[in-house]
Amino acid sequence: MVNIRHIAISIFLFMNFRIFQYFPGMKYVQELWYVLCAAVLLFTYPIIKLNDSLVFTKTEIYLLIMIILIPLMSMFPAYFVFGQPLFYGLVSMRGVFLLAGVLLLLICLRHEIISFAMLEKSFVIIIWSSFCLYILMNLFLNPDSFHDYGLGFVVKGYGNEKSGFKFQDNFQILGVFYYFFKGFKEKTKMSYVYSVVLLMFLFAGHGGRGMTISLGFTLLYFLYRWGGLTRIFKFVPVVVIGVILFVSVAYLISPEQVINRAGKFSDAFTVVLKREEVEDTSANARLLTTLAAIPYIENHFIFGCGNISSQWNDGFGGVIGTYFHPSDIGFIGIIFMYGVVGLIIYLYQVVLALKASKSSRYQECNPLIDAAKCILMYLFIYSIQTGFFVHNIEITMTYIVIIACYGVRDNGVGSYTAC
Repeated sequence: MVNIRHIAISIFLFMNFRIFQYFPGMKYVQELWYVLCAAVLLFTYPIIKLNDSLVFTKTEIYLLIMIILIPLMSMFPAYFVFGQPLFYGLVSMRGVFLLAGVLLLLICLRHEIISFAMLEKSFVIIIWSSFCLYILMNLFLNPDSFHDYGLGFVVKGYGNEKSGFKFQDNFQILGVFYYFFKGFKEKTKMSYVYSVVLLMFLFAGHGGRGMTISLGFTLLYFLYRWGGLTRIFKFVPVVVIGVILFVSVAYLISPEQVINRAGKFSDAFTVVLKREEVEDTSANARLLTTLAAIPYIENHFIFGCGNISSQWNDGFGGVIGTYFHPSDIGFIGIIFMYGVVGLIIYLYQVVLALKASKSSRYQECNPLIDAAKCILMYLFIYSIQTGFFVHNIEITMTYIVIIACYGVRDNGVGSYTAC
């Protein structure tokens, strides 16, 4: 049964993952959440640590360091490179307070205020509640009526493409892994059905090149890791047949959309290999952004150029003089913003993720932990294109904390002091 704790955890995850940040009426609610997280960090967290005899784990120390470093790594380079006032640099990185929410989750798991069964149930709730919301919005709302809310909410169509809502699909991707490996381990057919339903939703929406490649590689890797080559040889033909059927049905329903999707992969290879402009505006934008970033990277390779607030000189576009979003160019964008030093600091998440994953063996994990391991690998691969683990560090660190605390509990270490 769903109780008040499940609802509270679900709301916490929705807000800390910024799922509805760009929805109508949610801007100030999200800002209020930043304030609440800051209040937890300044007033509640110190009291909790005093009661814990000021014992800090490596994960906690990293989170605290990043809360301090992220604004500094953004403010000062942007001031020295572009002349942006320090205040704007600080305000533009206020999302760093979401890491205080991750600290709170760690403490709740460590002190057993939240159980893993409770957390798993809450994730299931948010996977399907957000799925149903997205479906209803697609069925009953016209995206063209919401362009005033910006590109964070509606993606404008170009050429033959139609406008569409820009949904944060992190929970649906988690659901694909959760149900796939639940079926894989427990041999339940309905779990595979749920996974396929979520997967079809992702591809029917804005599922792009990066998501497709990252999902496929992650699933194959864990199939091999947990089932060996035998299970892969059994699954690959089924997957291939399923993909052919899905594409065939999709082509019968909307041939233009299938052709456009296939063309996007072709355009991406053309841009990467030949550095030529193509019909795909997304691929062209990445090429132009990369070309604009290279001179700045050459001059500020060590510490980067920082982050520009959208409230100062119209953001990056106004300062650089062309369309420019660092998140569009993945690792190149990270080096542009934070330099090679910043990239190394952020990459320490990979070390934490590997240590956390080793602490909980496959045979002893539950489906949520399996899914958390999968989505972490997915997000790190996806970050090559998008820089996700930097721009959304609160999400990757949430999964790292969940896996770490579960592994420590499983190994019998008292009070979760190692997570």
